[in-house]
Amino acid sequence: MATDVAQRTTVPAVTALPPTTGVRFRSTAVTWSWRGFLAVVYLILFGPLVILMVFSINDSNVVAFPLEGVTFHWYTDAFHDQLLHAALVNSIVVACIVAPICLVLGTLTAFGLTRFRFRARPAVSGLVGAPLILPWLIIGIAALMFYVRFKIDLSLNTVIATQIVCTFPLVTAIV
Repeated sequence: MATDVAQRTTVPAVTALPPTTGVRFRSTAVTWSWRGFLAVVYLILFGPLVILMVFSINDSNVVAFPLEGVTFHWYTDAFHDQLLHAALVNSIVVACIVAPICLVLGTLTAFGLTRFRFRARPAVSGLVGAPLILPWLIIGIAALMFYVRFKIDLSLNTVIATQIVCTFPLVTAIV
């Protein structure tokens, strides 16, 4: 009888659980719905680019189907346009001036805001981050109104100043 009780009260041996591989199993409906969602997102993002590429080789002046033929004369016209060359040179000049200035100013500002505690820190942080909440189009229009109001001639210098205003807070936030 004692052996009978001992046999009934023994605890089964604990078996180790199989190691997990980190893979979570999902239902196929959830997986396919995510894939469908991502397909729609990619279509919205890249669809206009594909349409633009297709119509860029169309021989017609009108954007319509069916395509009238394949041509690359739009690209040759663009490469021979002197205004586009001047715009490209201006963009490169602005980028080569704005990038180092914003890199230095933004890094120093981020360093100062994170390493030092001072009374005006919240105000400085708010002023530096303020352009981030405004659309850049609004900043550009406001800068144009500022330059016109104070009779500042529009030039590459005004473009550089406005680009610094837009880019400096981004560098500060990233660094």
